[in-house]
Amino acid sequence: MISSESKKPCFVEKIEAWDLGPVVPEAYHEYKQYGSGDIPTITSYFNFDEENIWNSERVEYKGTVIEEKDCLLIDQVVDKFADYAAADLVWLTHRQAPWKEAYTPKKNNEITIEAIRRYFNE
Repeated sequence: MISSESKKPCFVEKIEAWDLGPVVPEAYHEYKQYGSGDIPTITSYFNFDEENIWNSERVEYKGTVIEEKDCLLIDQVVDKFADYAAADLVWLTHRQAPWKEAYTPKKNNEITIEAIRRYFNE
């Protein structure tokens, strides 16, 4: 997703063309445990020290990883598509050039930012 004002990506994680549509693998693996249920809001998280686990600490989540204007854009997109059935989202994304150009069955190829820019600027 690209911010309309700055033309920069709203997040740095890569997007891949999976069988059922575009996926951000980090988000998928983080939240897949919730299935189709609600994802709880977090108030804190653990910052693990890989060298010494005893130095790990609980950190208050401040929600500042993504800029506020980008959060608003993401919220607008989520609100727009929230009532779509999963099959409708698959149908829609399978007709969009970024996914179609990147997709190879069972390969999870990256959908590039350039492909997304090209598609949404047309």
